[in-house]
Amino acid sequence: MVSFIGYPRSGKTTLIISLFAEIFAQRILRGVNIIPRGEETIKRVNEDIARLESSRELGPTTDQDLFSYRVEMLTGRNIFSRRYKIELGDFPGEASENLASEEPEWLHPTKYFQWALNADAFIFVIDLEYLSDFESDNAVKYKLAITSSFRAAWQKIKDHHYDGVRRLQDNPIVVVFTKADLLSYSEDSYSEKNMNNSPHLPRNYNKPIIIDSKEQKIMEKENQIKKYFRDVIEYFKSETNKFNIVFSSVFAKEKNDGIRFGMEALARSVLPK
Repeated sequence: MVSFIGYPRSGKTTLIISLFAEIFAQRILRGVNIIPRGEETIKRVNEDIARLESSRELGPTTDQDLFSYRVEMLTGRNIFSRRYKIELGDFPGEASENLASEEPEWLHPTKYFQWALNADAFIFVIDLEYLSDFESDNAVKYKLAITSSFRAAWQKIKDHHYDGVRRLQDNPIVVVFTKADLLSYSEDSYSEKNMNNSPHLPRNYNKPIIIDSKEQKIMEKENQIKKYFRDVIEYFKSETNKFNIVFSSVFAKEKNDGIRFGMEALARSVLPK
């Protein structure tokens, strides 16, 4: 079970669907067979892939739309093959906020809370569109809110497992910075894109920009962002033996291999090896 935790419109659903699209096209996890299970999963995945490929935005997950994608993963061949049952939880960003802010008594009966508590891997999603200017009030408020809410969410998950039934230090935690295509813009053009104070700007899934993750400018910006979110990153690093940071974008492809930016790293961070 893989839980995606993040604020509203941070790109969680789009991230999940793009991950499926890359796997089905054998651009990532080559040689691994991912089989959707159940009519609901098959219908949802293929409808949403079609929406992305026709350049239509995926709508936000609603309070009534708590969905888990059920798949089987087959690795290896013949007697060396292994079969894994995997569920990826897609829940409203509002539910992720509730995990950190609401009283535990209110959360315990909710489907989202039960999912997050019992997941095997945890993906915390941070939206880069709020960070056009690190010194702006919006960016500072977002950083403080992310740090506080993610830390509180993890502490509530830990509190649930305090009896030692599970050792959370062996569970993967991944911090994913979404919309990393913005790293390719200059500071001036990035700021200009956000002058209207609307952080969610239209992009074309079928015309992804090309990013070289080894380019000095990109690596410097990634390091700046890691430094900016140092507190929450260092906290998670101290909580698990399997921590990773991934910069991703469904609107960009890696220069060297043409894979959607960060998707291979994300898949290998949380799926069975």
